[in-house]
Amino acid sequence: MITKTSAEAQNQFGQLLDTVQREPVVITRHGRVAAVVVSPRDMEELEAARGAAQQDCGSLGDVAEKGEEKHEVRGQGTDRRRSGSAGS
Repeated sequence: MITKTSAEAQNQFGQLLDTVQREPVVITRHGRVAAVVVSPRDMEELEAARGAAQQDCGSLGDVAEKGEEKHEVRGQGTDRRRSGSAGS
């Protein structure tokens, strides 16, 4: 992945647009990543992948809820999950 400073990106904007058609370009500002510029095609692929991942997470949430219901039946209604707080 190519990295350019914000000043380089501004001064070479036409070239930047050409480059992102081939690969993403990282834009830095004050030494930190400020943006990643991608082609419309890459963005569509990223959005599709994110949508698929969200659907998978929704399915996993359903499975986890069913697992908790089974745990309650086996545990005679007691909740044996840890609260996650430091004092427990």
